[in-house]
Amino acid sequence: MPTIDKKTFQAAIQAAKTHDLPTVIHVGSWQDIRDAIEAGADAVTHLPYQEEVPADVVKLFASSNTLFIPTIPDIAFLDDPELRSSELVQGVSNDAVLDAYTTFATTENGGRMSRGMNASKPHVLRSLRKLAEAGVRIASGTDAGNPLTVHGFSVHRQMALMVEAGIDPWHALAATTTHAADFLKLDYGVSPGAEGTVVVLNESPIHDITHTQDIHLVIQRGKVLNRDELKAKPDEMWQPPMPSEL
Repeated sequence: MPTIDKKTFQAAIQAAKTHDLPTVIHVGSWQDIRDAIEAGADAVTHLPYQEEVPADVVKLFASSNTLFIPTIPDIAFLDDPELRSSELVQGVSNDAVLDAYTTFATTENGGRMSRGMNASKPHVLRSLRKLAEAGVRIASGTDAGNPLTVHGFSVHRQMALMVEAGIDPWHALAATTTHAADFLKLDYGVSPGAEGTVVVLNESPIHDITHTQDIHLVIQRGKVLNRDELKAKPDEMWQPPMPSEL
């Protein structure tokens, strides 16, 4: 796909560094990842699914400080009708979106996408496992806003896919919490002055990563959220942090 030339790309990354701005590079191939790492990118996002990760990319990644946000391709909403009806999905989405996914799953394009992504899934997960085993830092990303993703829920699917790839639950959780917060330079602890955002679960995700979906309560910036009130009056219950707070 069209992109900027390599010289301009490298200059943009260097310019960002002079202003202490982190750079996240959207990639589509392993060569894109080579170029991004060699140019000094702080993070790259997307896991190329066309072929398994080459050995030289594993070594290059492992020797760099570049963060990897794999946004693992996920077609669960096409292949698992029960997923679309789960309590958590229903709680964070709406009927229009879910009906569209249900309809798309029955179309020719939906079937073609399902077959293609299922065929690539084994080497996608092998690639992720190889990178994780080499010590590459990983953070979760969902590509939410694109088809077959749901804001707030797809991150749980990313953790499940990481574990399916062979990453232990502790590291899958870190990818979704502390690794991401470190990259954003957030003080995510619960000591005085820290952000104090915590998700309390009913069961341990270390024993079963899908337990991240069994949420008891959410504490955001030191305050317990009432989920029913949040759904009824979202603008009053949640305000994004100001730039000075990030």
